[in-house]
Amino acid sequence: MYRRPLLRPSSTVALCLALGATALAAQQPKVPVQILAKPDATFDEPFTQVVGLRELKNGEVIVGDMRDRTLQKINLKTGSAVALSREGSGPEEYAFPMAVYALPGDSTAVYDLGNQRYLVLDPTGKPVDTFRMEEGGSGGGMMILRAASATDAKGRFYYSTRGEPKGGMGDGPPTFSDSGQVVRYDRTTKKSDTLGVVFVPKPTVNASGGPNNRSVSIQRVPMAPEDAWGVAPDGRVGIARVRTDRVDWLLPDGKTVIGPALPYAPVKVTDADKKAWQEQAARGGIMVNNENGKMTVSPAPSTPRPIDPSIEWPATKPPFPANAVRVAPTGELWLLRSQPASVTQPLYDVIDGQGRLVKQVRLPAETRLVAFGKDVVYLVRRDADDLEYLERYRL
Repeated sequence: MYRRPLLRPSSTVALCLALGATALAAQQPKVPVQILAKPDATFDEPFTQVVGLRELKNGEVIVGDMRDRTLQKINLKTGSAVALSREGSGPEEYAFPMAVYALPGDSTAVYDLGNQRYLVLDPTGKPVDTFRMEEGGSGGGMMILRAASATDAKGRFYYSTRGEPKGGMGDGPPTFSDSGQVVRYDRTTKKSDTLGVVFVPKPTVNASGGPNNRSVSIQRVPMAPEDAWGVAPDGRVGIARVRTDRVDWLLPDGKTVIGPALPYAPVKVTDADKKAWQEQAARGGIMVNNENGKMTVSPAPSTPRPIDPSIEWPATKPPFPANAVRVAPTGELWLLRSQPASVTQPLYDVIDGQGRLVKQVRLPAETRLVAFGKDVVYLVRRDADDLEYLERYRL
């Protein structure tokens, strides 16, 4: 890979650059902060781990729970809930719901890792189809299973690759790149196209043994900086660039809008932050077993663990955590900001189509954003017993 030569500015130039950056930060306009204080609707029955939600046109919501392995249609006005499909491997069943997506015509797609496919529901919630994506841009390629990050108003799916590995056989342990690709998949044409590149962290690779008896472990790096992205209904892709702390928009016509640098103060990593990171990583983990050609998927244990002394923790957190981006139906990008573990109220920067910060939104304590609806946002609140409750807030 070609690299530009490193230019070392003189101390005077470096000082001017530093002063310029300070002046730029000082010029950042103050923006209003919206505080979400009271939900306008709450579902009384608890969940174990909500992994996806989409709002239907009539205001009902379809909710997937990974640990309870449930898929329900819920009416927040009446408090009623209806089970959709059932657990299994049949043509109209699911095994392990991992995400929920809105499709055109009030249909819904459910990412089912257990059956290695997507399950499609009609507007009433009835299962009507299953599908897998195809690798390649001309259709008829190798079937793959990707967890899409989003869909757009046309029902196209968007996912990203993560520093695809190279090697790893007899030539030594695998190596990873620090870039992934944002890909759009059209289920109608069965074609995919690459839209842009995102920065992803390289995992830690440890290898031992010889060519015929090699053991390789691949572990994610805690709090590693990485780009986060989301998709607007019109197909615009918003990418939060972690190394420059700005938001770029990839437009459907191929053009790119580069936003200004966003204000942010680095957050030091404490023992409380380390513990919180480990707990969150454990809670979101899954275990995949393959015995006699049959794959089974189950949630990883989420029991608290002491801080791992072998981990090399960074001195500061990245400006935002992984998967920090959500895009509202209005086309605004919501970017979750890193905060000290002692701060329990999540903070989002709201970014417009030019990459500019227009406001901030403070969520209630111990909540997380799971989806947007029409003029509303859906949050999940976790209690002291690790049970989750669905709440809806007006925007």
